Amino acid sequence: MKNILLLLLLLTGIVNGQIVNIPDANFKAILVAADISNNTARDMNGNPTKIDINSDGEIQNSEAEAISYLGCFEPIANVTGIEAFINLEIIYFIGLSITSFSTAGLTNLKDLTLANGQLSSIDISGSPNLERLDFTENPISDFGFISSLSNLKDLSVRNNSGIVTIDVSNNPNLRSLDTSNCPFLTSINFGSLSTTLEYLYFEGCQISEIK
Repeated sequence: MKNILLLLLLLTGIVNGQIVNIPDANFKAILVAADISNNTARDMNGNPTKIDINSDGEIQNSEAEAISYLGCFEPIANVTGIEAFINLEIIYFIGLSITSFSTAGLTNLKDLTLANGQLSSIDISGSPNLERLDFTENPISDFGFISSLSNLKDLSVRNNSGIVTIDVSNNPNLRSLDTSNCPFLTSINFGSLSTTLEYLYFEGCQISEIK
């Protein structure tokens, strides 16, 4: 009897270990409710899919690992658990109420949109292969973190009232930069990007220096 009880406890621990910890009830509800009709998630082939395949009201690690895209349009306060989605290539979140975001563990991420939010701090060190960043309408003031992204092609920081200067001289593959309606932006450093940049938008800024 003791052996059976021990086995049950061990099995319970294994099962619990497979469940992704998602403390934000709203975020968890969105992930559990994902299906082919709401385009919250896409599989590794880019097709809309359900995440909670076994319909147990939880997200297992194996279920998270089968997802390449996540989209969310709710004011989520805590995105803990997203790190389990290790095969994500695209994140498209609008209106998050968090102030900081980290891509730790998301090494396959290429496209990150975190728009219309309250972000003031970003850590993208976990995703060196990022090609597209959209931080439209966030109070981020320091974009020094983009200097490590040699593959970055498209960057949008429009509608940002915190940014004063931006340096993209270490992004040799940058093809588009949108700084529209950044009223306090006065300086952009392109370095030698004049031969690769194709699109530049800076209306509504106070640019006094471009180098």
